[in-house]
Amino acid sequence: MLKPDLAAAVGALTTTANLQHPHIVPLFDSGEARWGVFYVMPLMYMSPEQATGGGEIGPASDIYSLGCVLYEMLSGDPPYTASPMAVLTKMLTQRHTPIREIRDTVPGPVEAALEKALASVAADRFGTAEKFAEALAVER
Repeated sequence: MLKPDLAAAVGALTTTANLQHPHIVPLFDSGEARWGVFYVMPLMYMSPEQATGGGEIGPASDIYSLGCVLYEMLSGDPPYTASPMAVLTKMLTQRHTPIREIRDTVPGPVEAALEKALASVAADRFGTAEKFAEALAVER
């Protein structure tokens, strides 16, 4: 999703990599060396502040996206699935299904870390990926 002024500046795009996963979009190249290669993140992995264009996009947004990937790794699906507009609506109005309701073997500390990473308010998420990783560490 490009802002209109950026889309106009980039112009025509060509597919650079067409990855074969339903939740990964292809990489696009504008053909101009000054632009390089970029990708458009599917809405289901965007933080609420990124998806709505509100709030600062920073490390907390990355933590949310990483939490979405972990959630999908553990459950088989992202936290919210539907059409893009429905995903946005769910993200803003509903809580995702807790991971242990889908897979009861997920350790409690992992569930707690995942819930914090997927907090809808950026300030409630981990401040760094290192803190997220520390919270995920489970003694065996």
